[in-house]
Amino acid sequence: MFAATSPARSSEISRVEARPLSEWSVEEKAGQLLMVGFRSVEQVKRIRPSGVILFAWNMPSVEKTKKLTVELELLAKRDLRDGLFIATDHEGGEVLRLRKGLTGFPDAAAVGATGDEFTAFRVGKAMGHELAALGINMNLAPVLDLGNARSFLRNRVWGNTGGDVARLTTAYIRGLQSARVLAVAKHFPGHGGSAEDSHFGLPRVTKPFEDLWRQDLEPFRQAVKEGVQAVMTAHVEVPAIDRGPASLSPKFVTGILRQTLGFEGLVLTDDVEMGGATGVRGTPAEELALRALRAGTDIVMVVWSEDKQRKIRDRIVQAVRDGEVTSQWLDEKVERILKAKASYLAAVGSEERNPYWQENLRRSENLKLAAEVSRRGVVWMAGSQSELIGAFSKAWERPWQVVLPEGRTTRYWQETRRTDEVFSYRRNPTSVALESLRRTLRDAKKSGEPLLVVTGPRSSAAEASFRVIREELGRSSLSAETSAPVLWVHQGAKPVEFRRDPASLRIGIVGLHSASIASLMALSEFLRGETLQTMSR
Repeated sequence: MFAATSPARSSEISRVEARPLSEWSVEEKAGQLLMVGFRSVEQVKRIRPSGVILFAWNMPSVEKTKKLTVELELLAKRDLRDGLFIATDHEGGEVLRLRKGLTGFPDAAAVGATGDEFTAFRVGKAMGHELAALGINMNLAPVLDLGNARSFLRNRVWGNTGGDVARLTTAYIRGLQSARVLAVAKHFPGHGGSAEDSHFGLPRVTKPFEDLWRQDLEPFRQAVKEGVQAVMTAHVEVPAIDRGPASLSPKFVTGILRQTLGFEGLVLTDDVEMGGATGVRGTPAEELALRALRAGTDIVMVVWSEDKQRKIRDRIVQAVRDGEVTSQWLDEKVERILKAKASYLAAVGSEERNPYWQENLRRSENLKLAAEVSRRGVVWMAGSQSELIGAFSKAWERPWQVVLPEGRTTRYWQETRRTDEVFSYRRNPTSVALESLRRTLRDAKKSGEPLLVVTGPRSSAAEASFRVIREELGRSSLSAETSAPVLWVHQGAKPVEFRRDPASLRIGIVGLHSASIASLMALSEFLRGETLQTMSR
């Protein structure tokens, strides 16, 4: 059982007693249409938003995070009209704003690789209880975009088909919301087959509407049916539907999401300071925000700039006073926000009244669940499994040749297998470094000792190091050029697409569906001689 605050205690400090909207000023209502990143509690007091987003700089430890959320609760009770959504991106794996002190769940791709709805539900519920214990009542997760070999989302996706993503993410949402943490399904309508990162530019999804509906929108359709309470829009362009970012489009937000899918919950934008939004003909952030709100959005996310947060709030006020939008339009959005708060803010308690909050963190069952998912997320994809795993197992006590990306992957391996000959490569190397990588791979394949090559979750066909690895391994994969057992491990679903049948490859390929250390630990266990699950689809 999870430790919890008693109903009597939580009701004492549940949330601010909301006053009738008739008593609110236009400025106070306008503030509710913002969710902000912040550097100080005083900034939150000045902007008066509906919610805040916690990043790593806000969350140096679980103790300081809890202290901050309590301070935010007290601020809301003392100085704001209503309580605050306290949100963070807690997806697992690569996207965990706070790692130390919480269960290190692997990436969503690892949960997706299990194919198991009950596992997804348990992960959502466990994450929810940990977040709620910290005072966080909104998780900007899960990602409902479909996976593809080029996507910048990498291991953040749950699968490659609409059916798989829909089935697993709806289970995760049920688990998260059962812990009274509001789930935010993102990024509507999906990034499709686009490769561009919307943080830096506007991705273009060139699918016809029929394909979008059948594939990318299926997870959102199911999430709405299953009762997800919030959806985040994406800065992507789908020319088949509308020009410009979908996040600013009435056709997408009001037409498809609200009217066609029947969604009645909260709609949030992704950060309007991202390149996918700001690249719209140099339009100021306040005008982009107003366009998003008029398209059907309820809450605009503004992460970095307090000046832009203030300008957006003031622009909303100006639009009401100038008659660009009506007071009723503003009230409808605020009422929808307050309704969601009434459901998800009541369970938050202060540190003083809930002294047992830490008992919900890193519980033994959560640690076991994370380890189980990490193990099931290591998938054999090509080559002779028994032969190659057997070769590594027999050579366990001897030095291996290991090629690893710089960073924590290399540090972990050097700490756990000190005798291996490790070559660490960079994502963006010099030409000299690339030649050294190429020579290392060639020499290792001829040495007779096992060669283990790991490519990181950010590796893509466009990166020089990845190209060298793919070419060198691909050159020998269909021939007897190498005498060494070679295993290529990619921290993602599909490392490479060979022109021939992968079953005929002389090297082994393993998909490590998470970039977490727990997944590397699971890989080590398999290399001792255990059998990996095989890619079935």
